[in-house]
Amino acid sequence: MRFGYFDDDDVIDVFTESDGQWLYSSGGRTSWINLGSSGYDIEDLRFGDFDRNGFTDVFVKSGSQWKYSAGGLSDWIPLGTSGRDLNDLRFGDFNGDGITDIFTVASDHFND
Repeated sequence: MRFGYFDDDDVIDVFTESDGQWLYSSGGRTSWINLGSSGYDIEDLRFGDFDRNGFTDVFVKSGSQWKYSAGGLSDWIPLGTSGRDLNDLRFGDFNGDGITDIFTVASDHFND
């Protein structure tokens, strides 16, 4: 399970993936609600707000291409590229602009 804001009630929702289907429970209190589908396992997904709208987006790395699904509802939107392994990437709003940034550590210094 993962957590994020997938609806408009300002309560953290619970996200899961089952047989390629993305589901969330509003505040962990409702039945599972369908978001969409994907060929990616939950272990290959990361989460953040990449379009600064206050909702959690779903991030995936396919080859060297970074892409995200806005709110877990849209088709994949290209975001950037990197040869770094997904497990070497970290996510957070490091510059305070309200958009999730992606960074990695290489040779004892930070790269974004």
